[in-house]
Amino acid sequence: MRLNPSDNASLTALARVLADQFRTPEAIELNWRAFEQATALDERLALIQPLTELYLRTNHFDRLITRLQNLGRQTNQQRDMSICVANAWQATGDVGMARQVLKQSLTQEQTDVQLLAELARLAEQEGDYSTAADYQKQLVTLAPSDDGTVRLANLLVRAD
Repeated sequence: MRLNPSDNASLTALARVLADQFRTPEAIELNWRAFEQATALDERLALIQPLTELYLRTNHFDRLITRLQNLGRQTNQQRDMSICVANAWQATGDVGMARQVLKQSLTQEQTDVQLLAELARLAEQEGDYSTAADYQKQLVTLAPSDDGTVRLANLLVRAD
């Protein structure tokens, strides 16, 4: 890591080792460095699970949520940070809060295919098949696909 401090793989590997040694504050800091250096949303989402576990370990999960929300406002990336916040809630097992966060984002981005897909998946995970089908209908309308249509049919069957 000393040779290339911008290498996210090294940062996250060291963070895992530190977390395993219960050096939680250091592990949190390294994960945040990797998060801030990540350029793609998928890379950032991969760091949400370890960050959530570490913040839960310290009983400061609210600080993680606040930091993600502030980062979204400061960088004008509210949508991406909302997805990160929703993933953090989901990592705690609170799918309802994850859905609530994404619903608020969907209000601003009604044609956002990724948000609709996430909401459909979360609603299905909670067993709310009719709501999942509603989101999936919107998704199929915006981005038609055979897989999406089959998934919609399965949700409609389960909703009855």
